[in-house]
Amino acid sequence: MKSLILKSLVVTALTFSVAAQADDAAAPVPAPAPATAPETDTSWNGMLQRKYSLTDAQMQTLNESKLPDSQKAQVAQLAKSSGKSIDEVLKMRTEDKMGWGKIAKTLGVHPGELGKAVSEMKKERNAARKDKDSKRDSMKHDGPGHGKPEHAGAGHGKGKNK
Repeated sequence: MKSLILKSLVVTALTFSVAAQADDAAAPVPAPAPATAPETDTSWNGMLQRKYSLTDAQMQTLNESKLPDSQKAQVAQLAKSSGKSIDEVLKMRTEDKMGWGKIAKTLGVHPGELGKAVSEMKKERNAARKDKDSKRDSMKHDGPGHGKPEHAGAGHGKGKNK
């Protein structure tokens, strides 16, 4: 009798296990969230990835294009403003040999957005660097002698000593 109950429990457990796996297989797989650079990444690429919510794959595509950083920002801005993909914008530049102004006009984006995208990125990068420097400076020891010009002793920088 005990073995019959034990067999029934095993069969029941296996049935529930198989049913649960079937439910998991039928469930839709969520799309992966875009990977973004950590907030502490103050590199151009890290800031570009965060600002335009670019995935790692999109960043890899931009980096493989060998464009200068400022032009990566232009590609990202054009893609965002036009609803086109990074690949589509890059194709216009690299394969179709179009200039930035012509690409912008073709996509219905005001060309001024390109310069604005670059200048905003530069401002953000400079602000991040300044913030990073101020944090580093505030962590320095501020003991005796700090904050004073070096060699502030008598006679230095005041002409000849007699």
